Amino acid sequence: QALAVLAEHNDIRLVITDYNMPNLDGFGLIEEIRAGKPKDQVAIIGVSAEGGGQTVRFLKVGANDFLVKPVEVEEFTCRVHMQLDILDLVAHCRELVAKANA
Repeated sequence: QALAVLAEHNDIRLVITDYNMPNLDGFGLIEEIRAGKPKDQVAIIGVSAEGGGQTVRFLKVGANDFLVKPVEVEEFTCRVHMQLDILDLVAHCRELVAKANA
Protein backbone atom coordinates (compact mmCIF):
# COMPACT_ATOMS: atom_id res chain seq x y z
CA GLN A 1 0.00 0.00 0.00
CA ALA A 2 2.82 2.39 0.85
CA LEU A 3 4.39 1.97 -2.59
CA ALA A 4 1.04 2.64 -4.26
CA VAL A 5 0.55 5.81 -2.22
CA LEU A 6 4.06 7.01 -3.09
CA ALA A 7 3.46 6.33 -6.77
CA GLU A 8 0.20 8.26 -6.67
CA HIS A 9 1.54 11.21 -4.66
CA ASN A 10 4.87 12.31 -6.07
CA ASP A 11 5.14 15.18 -3.57
CA ILE A 12 5.61 12.96 -0.48
CA ARG A 13 8.90 13.92 1.14
CA LEU A 14 9.00 11.76 4.27
CA VAL A 15 8.28 8.10 4.94
CA ILE A 16 8.26 6.53 8.37
CA THR A 17 8.34 2.76 8.35
CA ASP A 18 8.41 0.03 10.91
CA TYR A 19 10.39 -3.14 10.37
CA ASN A 20 7.46 -5.49 11.01
CA MET A 21 4.77 -5.16 8.35
CA PRO A 22 2.66 -7.64 6.42
CA ASN A 23 3.86 -8.74 2.95
CA LEU A 24 6.99 -6.57 2.86
CA ASP A 25 9.23 -5.70 5.81
CA GLY A 26 10.71 -2.25 6.38
CA PHE A 27 14.00 -3.17 4.69
CA GLY A 28 12.22 -4.30 1.54
CA LEU A 29 10.06 -1.18 1.50
CA ILE A 30 13.10 1.06 1.78
CA GLU A 31 14.88 -0.80 -1.01
CA GLU A 32 11.82 -0.42 -3.25
CA ILE A 33 11.56 3.30 -2.47
CA ARG A 34 15.27 3.87 -3.05
CA ALA A 35 15.05 2.20 -6.46
CA GLY A 36 13.16 5.30 -7.61
CA LYS A 37 13.74 8.03 -5.03
CA PRO A 38 17.18 9.04 -3.69
CA LYS A 39 17.78 10.32 -0.16
CA ASP A 40 17.74 13.93 -1.29
CA GLN A 41 14.16 13.61 -2.58
CA VAL A 42 12.48 11.44 0.05
CA ALA A 43 13.67 11.04 3.62
CA ILE A 44 12.97 7.73 5.34
CA ILE A 45 12.96 7.11 9.07
CA GLY A 46 12.93 3.48 10.13
CA VAL A 47 11.57 2.39 13.50
CA SER A 48 11.70 -0.92 15.29
CA ALA A 49 11.34 -2.32 18.76
CA GLU A 50 14.56 -4.21 18.07
CA GLY A 51 17.77 -2.18 18.23
CA GLY A 52 21.21 -3.62 17.70
CA GLY A 53 21.79 -4.73 14.13
CA GLN A 54 18.48 -3.26 13.00
CA THR A 55 19.93 0.25 13.16
CA VAL A 56 22.82 -0.48 10.85
CA ARG A 57 20.74 -2.52 8.44
CA PHE A 58 18.09 0.21 8.13
CA LEU A 59 20.80 2.75 7.33
CA LYS A 60 22.58 0.44 4.88
CA VAL A 61 19.43 -0.21 2.84
CA GLY A 62 18.80 3.51 2.52
CA ALA A 63 17.06 4.97 5.57
CA ASN A 64 18.08 8.50 6.52
CA ASP A 65 17.55 7.84 10.22
CA PHE A 66 16.44 5.15 12.67
CA LEU A 67 14.65 5.13 16.02
CA VAL A 68 14.17 2.34 18.54
CA LYS A 69 10.63 1.98 19.94
CA PRO A 70 9.27 3.11 22.25
CA VAL A 71 10.16 6.56 20.95
CA GLU A 72 9.78 9.71 22.99
CA VAL A 73 7.43 12.12 21.23
CA GLU A 74 9.85 15.04 21.47
CA GLU A 75 12.75 13.05 19.97
CA PHE A 76 10.50 11.73 17.20
CA THR A 77 9.31 15.24 16.37
CA CYS A 78 12.86 16.60 16.34
CA ARG A 79 14.07 13.83 14.02
CA VAL A 80 11.16 14.38 11.62
CA HIS A 81 11.78 18.12 11.50
CA MET A 82 15.52 17.58 11.06
CA GLN A 83 14.97 15.35 8.00
CA LEU A 84 12.54 17.83 6.46
CA ASP A 85 14.98 20.70 7.12
CA ILE A 86 17.74 18.75 5.35
CA LEU A 87 15.50 18.22 2.32
CA ASP A 88 14.73 21.96 2.27
CA LEU A 89 18.44 22.83 2.45
CA VAL A 90 19.28 20.48 -0.42
CA ALA A 91 16.49 21.99 -2.53
CA HIS A 92 17.74 25.49 -1.74
CA CYS A 93 21.31 24.54 -2.73
CA ARG A 94 20.01 23.17 -6.03
CA GLU A 95 18.17 26.43 -6.68
CA LEU A 96 21.35 28.45 -6.01
CA VAL A 97 23.37 26.23 -8.34
CA ALA A 98 20.72 26.52 -11.05
CA LYS A 99 20.74 30.32 -10.75
CA ALA A 100 24.53 30.43 -10.82
CA ASN A 101 24.61 28.30 -13.97
CA ALA A 102 21.89 30.28 -15.74
